Amino acid sequence: MKFPEHLTGPQFADGNLVSFIFDESELILRAQKVPHHIDAIDEICRERDFRNADTTSWDHFGTEGHCSTALMMQTWEYVYSISRYYIAHAELKVDVVKHSDQEAASCFSLNNLCYHNELLSWLKEDHAGSRSREGEHWPSEENNDFLKSIPRDLLDGLQIQLDRKYPAQSAFFPLGRQYMLRINFNIRPLHYPNQQYPYSEEVLQQFKLDVFDDFLSHIRIEYTPETIALIQKLKEQQQ
Repeated sequence: MKFPEHLTGPQFADGNLVSFIFDESELILRAQKVPHHIDAIDEICRERDFRNADTTSWDHFGTEGHCSTALMMQTWEYVYSISRYYIAHAELKVDVVKHSDQEAASCFSLNNLCYHNELLSWLKEDHAGSRSREGEHWPSEENNDFLKSIPRDLLDGLQIQLDRKYPAQSAFFPLGRQYMLRINFNIRPLHYPNQQYPYSEEVLQQFKLDVFDDFLSHIRIEYTPETIALIQKLKEQQQ
């Protein structure tokens, strides 16, 4: 992907493929090679097989049996090549979220419309009243938080901007009836006293979108034959 002029940093195309296996799917993504900066984080879950997973030690939340665990956490800095200063800080977190037993039994995540409606309902509730800044490059009710579908062959993902103090890119993908992939990504500018920031807010915001899209382009989700058959059956029932 193309970087703004004089901006340097890692790229996902140069990273390593990492895979995780779930009961109904296999997830393949790219973990980039994080530069050895002072505060950089490069953590990838050692567990790769989540079939019949023991979720006792996962982070549990709510009252319906939801829980999550981190698959990957990476942070790094982008460098302004003229001054050689760190000019922006990036954070990428990839989690797997377990649905409640009732949700899994309903197969809601294997139906694009049901999945997106339920997910939006959760997100609106969690982030209600978190308005801060205004402007065409910031999420709002008027632009529907830049909500959009992420087309895939069988089940689409969902992309939205959250945390309006400095909006983070978020994406969600179904991994079958039981699990959901949750991704959060953000780039924040790093300012220095008496130095003018070399990039406009619009340029940095567009770069964040480009990096996020680049990461998403490397994600593959391969469902089991049984799950594919169930997805197709649910589609036929809607017609």
